[in-house]
Amino acid sequence: LLGWDGLGITSYLLVVYFQGHKSYAAGMITALTNRVGDVLILSSIGLLLVSHSWNFGALAHSDVPFSPAALSLLVVAACTKSAQLPFSAWLPAAMAAPTPVSSLVHSSTLVTAGVYLLFRFCPSSISSSSFSSLTIVSCLTMIMAGFSALAEKDMKKIVALSTLSQLGVMMLTLSLGAFAAAFLHLLSHAFFKALLFMTVGHLIHMSSNYQDLRKTSIWPSASPVTLGCCLAANLSLCGVPFSSGFYSKDLCIEQSKALMTSPVVMGLFYLGVILTSAYSMRFVALIGKSFVACPWEMKMDRDWATNCSMWALFVLATAGGTCLSWALFHSPAGVELSVVEKNITISVILVGGLLGASPASFSSPLSPLSPLSQMWALPLMMGHLPVVAPLGAAKALRLESDLSWAPAFLVYAPSGFLSNSQSSKTSMPGIDLFWTGGLLMLLMVSILL
Repeated sequence: LLGWDGLGITSYLLVVYFQGHKSYAAGMITALTNRVGDVLILSSIGLLLVSHSWNFGALAHSDVPFSPAALSLLVVAACTKSAQLPFSAWLPAAMAAPTPVSSLVHSSTLVTAGVYLLFRFCPSSISSSSFSSLTIVSCLTMIMAGFSALAEKDMKKIVALSTLSQLGVMMLTLSLGAFAAAFLHLLSHAFFKALLFMTVGHLIHMSSNYQDLRKTSIWPSASPVTLGCCLAANLSLCGVPFSSGFYSKDLCIEQSKALMTSPVVMGLFYLGVILTSAYSMRFVALIGKSFVACPWEMKMDRDWATNCSMWALFVLATAGGTCLSWALFHSPAGVELSVVEKNITISVILVGGLLGASPASFSSPLSPLSPLSQMWALPLMMGHLPVVAPLGAAKALRLESDLSWAPAFLVYAPSGFLSNSQSSKTSMPGIDLFWTGGLLMLLMVSILL
């Protein structure tokens, strides 16, 4: 819990770094969502007290009281930290934090804490019914993030939604029992996603802090290192062969194909993979597209400190998957699939890349008002309504109960008395309120006497 809360506090401090209304709102929804996970973990610990032990290894025994309930609470807590449905609204909002620091926190440490929590306890909870629900939730998270990224114009939010999509891949693989493949994808994802965050932050800096992907023109001759690293990170995100993401993502897809029994869920998983390739290639194509109407004076790519950081992450994003697969698997971790099933994965990646790189995707194939492009209205349901509805009811109650007596009293008050009060406009005549209050006071005094 110390590490869990430490990540939450660090995230909140980063999100509210740029002091403003949007930053404070984003930091608040991030902190409150993570506190829900804290409460659920503490509740699961309380349920384990019945077994007279705080050892989560006891969850493997079916005779332990309340073990299914404790497992369900752990799964929901992991969904809050890893931004799975319906707790996905805080991750794009957390992009209000500074971009280079977000590459360390919001790409490979904070959001993967829920995945790592399940990885620690999944051998004892794989038979739980909550993991069956997690399979469907993770698939829906992938699809929601993919459609939202296709319609998004903010570069930082596209990267955040891509992180959300890959978290769905990890959660899906974990829920099916492929623990090693999910852990491999967790590590390799940290390499290429940190590189993508670094390149996007550098691109925003060179564009005079302008984040709109449609109106940012970056010439390859002005920043070859940044654009090359950005292309490598997106290709690794798609799972192009021999990249770091290929060794983990292809293994996740193959093991999911071998372990999954529902063809409908597998079809949804393939749809999520197609959307991943589509928004990645759309991102690359729009970066290199020249917009004559909105020219920007680009700065040359001569920051050696930033270049060295990107080169180091570039090596990890291209060769890190190979080294990790050798370290984690002492024998080949392939799955026995037919030639057709093997080719389906490559075909799905190619189809998604062609759809994303097509000129039709540049003009936003999804309407900005479409529910698919607004994260299925999750920011409204999880951030706006739970706050505005209670505050609106409290404001109406205050106007009807507290402030309704002051204007009536001012009718008979001396001049200058309560001069800071508001004007006397109520829905009832002031004289009626005055006499009603007086009668109530007399009634109370008579009862007491």
